[in-house]
Amino acid sequence: ALAVLESTPLQKTEIPSDETLSYREYNKEQQHTLIMLPGYMTDDTLASILSVLPEFHDHHIIAINPSGWHGSTMNTPAVESHASNADLIVELMEVLGVAGQAMVMGFSTGGGIAFHMAARHPNKIKAAFLTHSIPLGGLRYLTAFGELTPLVDLDHVATMSTAFPTDDPDVVYELIKSMSTNKEGFVPRDHKLTEYIIKAAQNMPGKVEVALANAKFNVTPIKTPFSPPSDELSTLKSKVIVIHGSEDFIVPWKIVEVESMTNLAIIEQWAPKGLLFLYDDGTGHMSLIDRPRDLAGVYRRALEEQVLM
Repeated sequence: ALAVLESTPLQKTEIPSDETLSYREYNKEQQHTLIMLPGYMTDDTLASILSVLPEFHDHHIIAINPSGWHGSTMNTPAVESHASNADLIVELMEVLGVAGQAMVMGFSTGGGIAFHMAARHPNKIKAAFLTHSIPLGGLRYLTAFGELTPLVDLDHVATMSTAFPTDDPDVVYELIKSMSTNKEGFVPRDHKLTEYIIKAAQNMPGKVEVALANAKFNVTPIKTPFSPPSDELSTLKSKVIVIHGSEDFIVPWKIVEVESMTNLAIIEQWAPKGLLFLYDDGTGHMSLIDRPRDLAGVYRRALEEQVLM
């Protein structure tokens, strides 16, 4: 993966909305286009891990850093909205000439953007994979070194997002590793890929804005502390496939399965056309780094059962 990453240049493209988005493309000649969106304080570089796995052998992967992420600009306050970032990503797809319908995979925070891409642009998105994503009912706490901190209000969200240390690279590494449930399989501190991971966390210009977008994200009919009820689940036209893990303690499985899925989404009122699905990959929040083969296997099964059937 590191060799592929270092041979794949980071590209930057200006889009009509006065933002410049950065991205890397892998396996350009393959038939299935997959847009990959990073989580909070990560970036496009982690897509290189999946690009070399057999489950993605037929995928043209475009790993994009949304507005507010490392490598991309943040010129408008609209970065506070995952819906706005979804529109910017689709703009980039149009500039790049992505033909037909693509799939999108959003990790953690990126899942919020991926959902809105599916909901707002069904002509462009065939299916959205929300992978260890923020809950459909929004994020109500932040996690620091494994401790869940309930978020009181939006000012508290902003304060907590700036509390994550980024000056000391060793502290950044330990913070990210603390979210892993497979620390023996986590990328070592002295591995060159780790330098990319640390750089992404240290150079994210929109930490506060993206944290606010996480708190405000809500696509369910239930009012949350930071957002009013929404009916977006009832208007889905593209498939949304949630891949989560029973070992995830950053966004606990219970919240995803019970609050976001069973009580709100799977019932006929909110998913009458069978467009929302839940898969358990059995891993923790950092599965893209510490258990990518498990994640890839479940992704491929979901892809073949729900999209390529």
